[in-house]
Amino acid sequence: MIKIRIKLRTLLIAIILLVGIILSIYFYNKFQEEEKKEYIFNFEGIPIVMRAKIKDSYSIPIFPNEDFLNYSAFLLLSGAFKNVYMVFNNSDNLGNVALQSFQITYVLKLIFIKKNLEINISGLEFSQANFSLPNYYIFVKNTNCNQNFINVTKLNFIEICGVDTKGLDLATTRFLVYLLKYK
Repeated sequence: MIKIRIKLRTLLIAIILLVGIILSIYFYNKFQEEEKKEYIFNFEGIPIVMRAKIKDSYSIPIFPNEDFLNYSAFLLLSGAFKNVYMVFNNSDNLGNVALQSFQITYVLKLIFIKKNLEINISGLEFSQANFSLPNYYIFVKNTNCNQNFINVTKLNFIEICGVDTKGLDLATTRFLVYLLKYK
C-alpha cells in the first residue's frame, strides 16, 4: 500500500489556492453579467441589446433640441408615416452603416408590432431621396461628421452621425433608446 504524505501546510496552501481560483471565476462572471446589463434595454419584457452602453449614449447631443426629436418621434410612432427610408451615402463605411440601419429597422419593426401598426422600411441612397412627406427618412452616416450627434433636420428627416464606429454606435443607441422610451 502506497502512503501519500502531504504536509498540513501544503494542503492548506492548495485549499487556499483552489478557493482563490473559484472566487476569481465567480467574481469575473459576476462582473461580466453586470457589464452586459449596461448594453441591454428592456422593452415591454423583451431585452434589446445595443452596440454601446446606454448610459454613455446620453452624452450624444440632439439638435436643434429634444423637443424637435420628441415631436418627430410622436409622428413616426403614431403611424403618421407608412414608409420609412434608411438613407445611406455611398461614400460612407457601408458595413457599419448597414449594421446600424439593421438595428434601427429591427427596433422600429418591434415597436410597430407592439402598437399593432404597419410600416414599410427600406433603404435608399442619399442622392435618390427627395425627403418629401408622407415619408420618414433616417440618414445614418459616418463621413463628414465633425462630432457625434442626432439632428432633426425636418420633422420627417433624422440624421444620425458618428465620427467613427464607436460614435455611430453611441448615436444610434441614443436614438433607439429615445424611441423605446417614448410613450
